Amino acid sequence: MSWDVLILAVPPGIRSVADLPDGFDPAIGPLSDVLQVLGDLFPSINLHDPTWGVLVADSYSMEFNIGEDDPCRSIMLHVRGDEAAIEAIQKLCHRTGWRALDMSAGELIDFDSDPSKHLRSWGAYRQSISPEAPNRGVLFTLPDGGQVVVDAVTSTAPPPKRPKPWWRFWR
Repeated sequence: MSWDVLILAVPPGIRSVADLPDGFDPAIGPLSDVLQVLGDLFPSINLHDPTWGVLVADSYSMEFNIGEDDPCRSIMLHVRGDEAAIEAIQKLCHRTGWRALDMSAGELIDFDSDPSKHLRSWGAYRQSISPEAPNRGVLFTLPDGGQVVVDAVTSTAPPPKRPKPWWRFWR
């Protein structure tokens, strides 16, 4: 389970998705330029699969669902971990002029006014449903060199009871 943030090229002055003008084109740029910016900003990002980047830091992980459209329309970030992830998102937005849409709130992130409030809410919810899962997920390296982060959700609950076979229903 991740906190999801959509990176878009949103015109200045827009505060929410409802404010977007008709015919809005969210393209953020040529795919090669987008990959170059990500590599420059985050030297440790794994872009072995250029459609799915993975950044792992000490206290957070972030997957970059880039896709293969050219020009690139948006990047969906799948974020796990603590508030240090906000700094990385802010760094990306400030460098490029792109905007970050918090998918859980439907609002553009305001980096000047408590930008991590929804990340904290997501973290509290995640902790309540899976307190034993690692905060930043678990990194798996795929045979082709790509990477993916998954949640290690475990449970101590007993397995569910199996239903009776249909022929034993009346017993």
